[in-house]
Amino acid sequence: MYKLQMKFQRIISYLCLAATALTFFYSLGVSTDTYFLYKVVAIKDTFKGVEMFYAMQPFNKEFTTYSIVLVILAVLCLVANNHVRRRYYVANYCTIAISSAANIGVSIWGLINVFHYKNMFLAVDFTELTDLLKRAPASVFIRNGLDPENLAGPYSTFWFDISAVVFGVLIFASILNIANMIFKTVLMKKEKQLLAKGEE
Repeated sequence: MYKLQMKFQRIISYLCLAATALTFFYSLGVSTDTYFLYKVVAIKDTFKGVEMFYAMQPFNKEFTTYSIVLVILAVLCLVANNHVRRRYYVANYCTIAISSAANIGVSIWGLINVFHYKNMFLAVDFTELTDLLKRAPASVFIRNGLDPENLAGPYSTFWFDISAVVFGVLIFASILNIANMIFKTVLMKKEKQLLAKGEE
């Protein structure tokens, strides 16, 4: 049982680190679906919907900052030897509790915001935008890095949609980490009881 728990403990610790790293990389790409709107500003800055890109930027910056903090907390868990320690001490409980709470908190906050901005993105009238852009000179598109032959733009919601997977993995890893901590505590208590009986 102890060997199985220790193996599980090691896997979960690295899974948590991988999940936070995935969250960080996701934070770097979460605005990808809205980037076309940013480039459109130089062509038609009065178009309703273009402001959506700018509205999302404060969240994007905070999200990236929080994801870096999550990675640091996951590394601190390894520094505290949570992945190899046979007995947990105060530092182990504290790092697991803080890291797991932060992971779950950021995930809930992130999901709420990402789907809020997804709804804003879907509310943009892309048909009207395409009609407006057709009237602009091709040189304007080229100067702003847009393809004049592809005025429809990349109107995908892929980066919004995969947030459920990214945050789902982070929450799942955190729950497993907490479950392992509880399981380990129970084993430690049983071990202590057995040692106490052996001394009698």
